[in-house]
Amino acid sequence: MKKRFLIKLLFVALFYLNASSQQDVLTGITSKWEQYSKTFPAERLYVHTDKNFYTAGETIWFKIYQLDTAVKRSGISGKVAYVEIIDEHSSPVVQTKIGMEDKGGSGAVDLPLTLHSGYYTLRAYTNWMKNFGASQFFEKKITVINPLKSVEVPDSLPDHGTINLFPEGGNLVNGIPSQVAFKVLDKYGKASFGTGYLLNESNDTVRVFSPYKFGLGSFDFTPELSHTYKVVFVFDDNTIVAKTLPHIYNEGYVMHAEENGEKIKVQVRTTKQAGEIFLIVQNRQVLKAAKRNTIQNGAAEFLMDKSDLGQGISQLTVFDNEKQPVCERLYFIPPSLNTNVKTNASKEYYNTREQVSLTIADASSKPSNLSVAVYQLDSLQSENASNINTYLWLEAELNGSVENPEYYLSGNSPEVKKAADHLMLTHGWRRFNGKAFLNARNDINYAPEVLGQTITCRITDTTGQPAKNVQVFLSIPETTYKLFSASTNDSGIAKINVLDFYGKGEIVLQMKEFQNRFRKQIINPFFDQYTDNRYPPFMISSTSKQLLENYSIGMQSQHIYLADSIQQFVVPDLKDTLPFFGKGLYTYNLDDYTRFITMEEVLREYVREINVGAKGGGNLTFKLLNEDFNVFNVYNILVLVDGIPLFHTDKIFSVDPLKVRKIDIIPRNYFVGNSIFYGLVNFTTYKGIHEDIDIDPDAISLDYEGLQIKREFYSPDYSAEQQRNSRIPDLRSTLFWSPNVSSGKVEFYTGDNKSKYLVVVEGIAAGGQPLRSVTTFEVK
Repeated sequence: MKKRFLIKLLFVALFYLNASSQQDVLTGITSKWEQYSKTFPAERLYVHTDKNFYTAGETIWFKIYQLDTAVKRSGISGKVAYVEIIDEHSSPVVQTKIGMEDKGGSGAVDLPLTLHSGYYTLRAYTNWMKNFGASQFFEKKITVINPLKSVEVPDSLPDHGTINLFPEGGNLVNGIPSQVAFKVLDKYGKASFGTGYLLNESNDTVRVFSPYKFGLGSFDFTPELSHTYKVVFVFDDNTIVAKTLPHIYNEGYVMHAEENGEKIKVQVRTTKQAGEIFLIVQNRQVLKAAKRNTIQNGAAEFLMDKSDLGQGISQLTVFDNEKQPVCERLYFIPPSLNTNVKTNASKEYYNTREQVSLTIADASSKPSNLSVAVYQLDSLQSENASNINTYLWLEAELNGSVENPEYYLSGNSPEVKKAADHLMLTHGWRRFNGKAFLNARNDINYAPEVLGQTITCRITDTTGQPAKNVQVFLSIPETTYKLFSASTNDSGIAKINVLDFYGKGEIVLQMKEFQNRFRKQIINPFFDQYTDNRYPPFMISSTSKQLLENYSIGMQSQHIYLADSIQQFVVPDLKDTLPFFGKGLYTYNLDDYTRFITMEEVLREYVREINVGAKGGGNLTFKLLNEDFNVFNVYNILVLVDGIPLFHTDKIFSVDPLKVRKIDIIPRNYFVGNSIFYGLVNFTTYKGIHEDIDIDPDAISLDYEGLQIKREFYSPDYSAEQQRNSRIPDLRSTLFWSPNVSSGKVEFYTGDNKSKYLVVVEGIAAGGQPLRSVTTFEVK
């Protein structure tokens, strides 16, 4: 009896020891995930544009939203967004930087008149998003037409379309039933249809299949290593394409997920007959489930409530007992769309140059962050298939462009669910790589710009090696002088946080000493990597010729008659309008004194805090009083001309004093970055541009684009009869744009184009949910 009891006790102990070990593995995986989520929180942007079809020379108006993502919850949201227009060769044709606030950021870009007709990509990203590659950036297709240039026809088109194959979970394994999804595109890159055949090495037909929706579909089969397989797809136009089946592994894991009532069932099959297996589910970087199970006879099953996964796209990753990811796929649960915002026009029909009154009703408990666009609808300009709902719930997590994304948000019918699953298996195939968080390190190449824009420079020595621990100084000689400093890291990189720098201006990069020993380079802040997303060849109907001419005339008439009105800028609200050093303790306005023709005389005769002396070779010395210690210092004085350091202080004697308006002096210790100076002197010239003054031959001086200065959207006022009767044409295709609106009335006037118009209101609720509302009216 005692022996039997001891055996039973030992069995129980081994059971709990094994359970504890299994739990340790699961805890290790989840803790790794939490560590990864905190170290690399995801950031998402969405851009609402005034429309999606433009004429070369037109202005694109846009609003950038920071979606409710892990990075926003972490408090490290970037204060700068980079916006680019990219052509089909992945070359930027427009680049700008937008300052971001709590409600996002807004701006405008003018399309060059030299652009050729075609599809372009508008993309937006932050510095932090660069860490995860261009696939994480916001991208939107826009169409640009240049009626003055003929459409460029591609040199050649493929002879046939393409078919791509995606095994569910990632791999095909010998002898294990699998689901293979596929995506079919015609030679123009559009979703296509036809019939597919899975053939073995004897050309025997193993499966016959066809696309279900939008060129997407799937088929089931059990691969065997004793056979080789290929897929032959016959398009509706009788063209044929062949594709070899993905590699079949002798050992491994296969997963399958499906709905089972209100549950989600995840089945895992493997060539292993026993062992532990784990499932991690996350939604928008929030851990939703962490489950453990035991493999029995080569299979294991997980069952979860649908409500546990969260709305939208969840990522399901299977790990083995060694904490290695072995399968992964995406699963989609249709969201409940927020309908709190409603938009109505006061009338269905309007006359030309008549006032339109829109009512925007917001039922949210707190004010929402909204933008509104009103634009013309016609055969060229249609409602954009992609919007803030489809992007947040679908496109932000998927590869490539999604055809008709609103279809997948249209309900819970079996047809929509099946199509959505095909979308997850193709566009989301192996999107999430579990190894990324298991091997996560804390090295971050691109830090979030939480304080404002960062100017990055690289310093190397004459052999090209990184210069470590070298202090650099960056000057921005504007009306409000700015001076910033930073030290290089082990890679020779210095990152300088720059505040309140708007528009294009000069920047000057210097070092305090040993200038000729180093090479200096300002690094381009825009990202030079691109996705491989490609659009179909651009084609336009010949019947649209008259409409294109109307668009071109409308664009040109605005530039001719309304040039001043459409170029209204808003003066930035600067945090500080004083120079970086504030006010001088002593200021000498040289016009208050008798003017001398040499700087030596000015400093000797009028400036008490500066002592001019002589040194060997007949050269002059510049000494500044330090009132903290009551001594004159000749070294380590910060001398500036229009806010730019003059580290060779004796050069000040070559400055023409008749060009200098005033001298500001701070005769006390002054800190800039890691450097301490025994006083500061700034010489301000009349023009403020250090004209004809040799600052430093080793300094880098270049034009640099700061944050974009905001522009006012021009909307004419026809309330007066004289303005209504004006003969100046009003051919605007965008009647109204506002990046910041709230509930209530929005009023504007129609133009001279008689057409149907679409009103689009998009935004983010206070709780982070996307909002969208559309309505139409007609001008007769």
